[in-house]
Amino acid sequence: MEPSIRTERRGSVLAIELHRPERLNAFDVPSLLAFRQVLQSAATDRGVRSVLLTGAGRAFCAGGDVAVMDEHRAKGDLPQLFHDLTAELEARRNLLRTTPRPSPDEWLAVTPQTTLDLLASFQRTVIEELLRRAAASAESIGARTLIVSGGVAANSGLRAAAREARLSWPILFPSPGLSTDNAAMIAAAAWPRLLAGDFAPPDLTADPSLALS
Repeated sequence: MEPSIRTERRGSVLAIELHRPERLNAFDVPSLLAFRQVLQSAATDRGVRSVLLTGAGRAFCAGGDVAVMDEHRAKGDLPQLFHDLTAELEARRNLLRTTPRPSPDEWLAVTPQTTLDLLASFQRTVIEELLRRAAASAESIGARTLIVSGGVAANSGLRAAAREARLSWPILFPSPGLSTDNAAMIAAAAWPRLLAGDFAPPDLTADPSLALS
C-alpha cells in the first residue's frame, strides 16, 4: 500500500504531499496520525524553516473522510485524538448556539491549552520568518525604510516583534483601522457584480490586471 503522507526535504523546506487522490486527499485515521507525526518531527527540527503542503491529483484536501471515521467510531477503535477533536468542535458549536457573538474570553474558555499553544507557536514562527525575509530583502536592495501594509499589519504580535528587532532602518505600520485585509477589498469589488448577475465562468484563474469596473 502506498503511503498516504509523502515527504521530501528540499534544503530548509519540508515538502509534505497528502496522497489519497482517489478520496480527494481526505484524511482517514492512518493518514491523519501520520500527518501529525510528520508535523511534530518538523517542529523539533531546527533545520526546517518552512513547510510546503500539497495534495496529489486534482484536489488539495477534502477535509476528513467522514465515512471511514464513522466506521472506526462504530467499531469503537477511533483513536483518542479524534475524540478530543470532536469534543473541542462540539464545545465551540454549543458556545455559538447559546452566545451568537462570543467574546474573546469566551472563545478562550472552550479552547484547550494544547490548541492555544499550537496557534501561538505557528504565529511566532510566521512572524520570525516574515521579519527575517523582510530584513534580507531590504538589505539586498539598500532600502532605508520598510512599510508593512494589508491585513497582516494589524497583527499586534508582528508590530511588537518589529519594534523589538531593532533593525538598522525603521519599519512603519499604518494605524490598525487602516490595516484592512484584502478580502474586504475583494468583497467590495465583487458586490456590484453580484447584484448585476455578472458571474465568472468556472475556469476563471488569477488575473492581477482584472478590471474592477
